[in-house]
Amino acid sequence: MLNSTALVMPVLPFWWTEQLGIPMNAYLGVLAIASTCALLLDFPLSVLADNIGAKYTFGAGLLLFSLSFVLVSGGNGVQSFYLYALTNAFAEGLMSGSNNASPS
Repeated sequence: MLNSTALVMPVLPFWWTEQLGIPMNAYLGVLAIASTCALLLDFPLSVLADNIGAKYTFGAGLLLFSLSFVLVSGGNGVQSFYLYALTNAFAEGLMSGSNNASPS
């Protein structure tokens, strides 16, 4: 439940576009790129999870996911949105890589 954004997803587009002034096409484009990056990171981070343990990489992913929201809460503008998207891509990759890791 901690890695789910189902509760905030309806609010995020309005917050980024209306409150912080990110154009909708930039919002959708950057998130599409971030999702693609998370997919590309899935394999190497699965190997990392196999080597150091899935619980550690999943924990790191959850921490990074939480930090992505905390870091941008004080920022505004395009740079904070890029930081949010980048940290979320790595967090999703870590958590997905942990889910795909071989059981120890």
